[in-house]
Amino acid sequence: MLRLIFVLLCFGNNSYAADPDPVMGKNGMVAADSHLASLAGVEILKAGGNAFDSAVATALALGVVHPHSSGIGGGAFALYFHAKSGEVRALDFREVAPEKIRMDHYRPGGKLDKSLSRRGGLAVAVPGELKGLRYLHQRFGVLPWSRILQPAIQLAMKGFSVSHYLSKVLRKHRTSFETSKYLKETFYPGGKFLKPGENLSQPKLGRTLKLVASKGTKAFYQGSIAKALIRTVQNSGGVLSFEDLERIQPRLLKPLKGNYRGMEIYTMPSPSSGGLVLLQMLGVLEHFPLSRWGHNSSQTLHAITETMKHAYANRARYMGDDRFVKIPVRELLDKGLFEDLARGISSEQTKKRNDYGVHFLGDDSGTTHFSVMDREGNTVAMTSTINTFFGSLLVVEEYGIVLNNQMDDFSLAPGVANAYGLIGSEANAIVPGKKPLSSMTPTLVLQGGHPFLALGGSGGPRIISGVLQVLLNVIDHEMQLQAAVNAPRIHHQWVPEKLYVEPEIPRDVRKSLERKGHQVEDLKARNVIQAVRTEKGWFHGASDPRKKGISAGY
Repeated sequence: MLRLIFVLLCFGNNSYAADPDPVMGKNGMVAADSHLASLAGVEILKAGGNAFDSAVATALALGVVHPHSSGIGGGAFALYFHAKSGEVRALDFREVAPEKIRMDHYRPGGKLDKSLSRRGGLAVAVPGELKGLRYLHQRFGVLPWSRILQPAIQLAMKGFSVSHYLSKVLRKHRTSFETSKYLKETFYPGGKFLKPGENLSQPKLGRTLKLVASKGTKAFYQGSIAKALIRTVQNSGGVLSFEDLERIQPRLLKPLKGNYRGMEIYTMPSPSSGGLVLLQMLGVLEHFPLSRWGHNSSQTLHAITETMKHAYANRARYMGDDRFVKIPVRELLDKGLFEDLARGISSEQTKKRNDYGVHFLGDDSGTTHFSVMDREGNTVAMTSTINTFFGSLLVVEEYGIVLNNQMDDFSLAPGVANAYGLIGSEANAIVPGKKPLSSMTPTLVLQGGHPFLALGGSGGPRIISGVLQVLLNVIDHEMQLQAAVNAPRIHHQWVPEKLYVEPEIPRDVRKSLERKGHQVEDLKARNVIQAVRTEKGWFHGASDPRKKGISAGY
């Protein structure tokens, strides 16, 4: 009898470990990839702020504690549900190409130099983050702007305990910082990278945030900060100007909308590719009995992989900034197309590269995400980025502002891969004033007209596949939220022709996928998902353990 009780107790503990509890709260929830940022957002909720106030505070705190991923030197997308009006809208405050930029800048002597779009002044697109955050606050916020910035200011001025994740990033990229005095002195004091638990303060950035708190966004886009920013970029070969900083404005957009298993899916339109790719994949996968096949079975993963390849092929062929190119959105979201693509997926064999996507037209990891819900039902899903780790490696040294390298998200030439291995066409070519194509996929799921789930992620093109699989885990496999985020994932982006799987995927499943013709490799650069959902009067928050994030609620 005692032995039986012991066995049952052990079984219960194993079940708990495999199905971890989310963070829960009655009044609001913030799921960020840093616990400090989650706490900053909750602090504002407790002070009487709403989800929009909290989102601004969370975004700015993330720029301090994860300066390798985001910050005021970058840009963002937000998708929000406004409870009073019941409207869902998308806000685009992504970076934009400077007006004086030309493709020839990346071809010195007539030869393409991909490094120029990744490091230095020509890599920097016009930052849009602060103007977008200010827009959200002015339209919906209830607390004073200066109050909302206080958590980020305190983290920058007083410092914070370096996380294991940030320390790992610093250790990995230590040889990249030789060109920046600020980066070396701030993150490598005494020539040694900061270890977990050591204090990191950024007083220059703190003073910058204080100026923004007291004077608004003009403190960044005009005056001494703007002069220093432009000088930094131009001294490193860039062409950014005062006119660029003055011209950039956030854009309020109508989100893309789809349905999946009776749920309303709202997601990001152009210049994100994420929403359109996501809705295509959901449209095809709705034709397969994924719940019956089982979570992460070889049959389920094969169908998901084949669907990914179709959608990412379409991304490469047709997508860009819709103000400059015509994207066949209606055709790509046609239900008849979904049926045809689903019917064409063999259960036994993968296909050749050019068999993916549709051809009705001629060919032409530094990121962060968080989700917020408040007691009124206001919901924000925001993805912010400076593109790759520490962006362009340029810093406005007097003010502690790390600048993005978003120009690498353009296609420098058809078929030439960017830092994430993505290829593109003329649809995503560099044009002055144009926004580079993004994979950021902030997404809201409504049930009966009310927010059910908010999610998004980081990880370049892996964002879209990560969001997809967490959605499938919640909707098809009815997984509890933290378990849905924790579960191992796969990724295929059409090119390169490789199926990347996290090592937790069972060996027998990998072997089955290989027999179907997939070239399977370990997914080392993982996507990271942050999600919040409502259930029976509670908020559930799930931050991804892949980046050691922890949600916070109250």
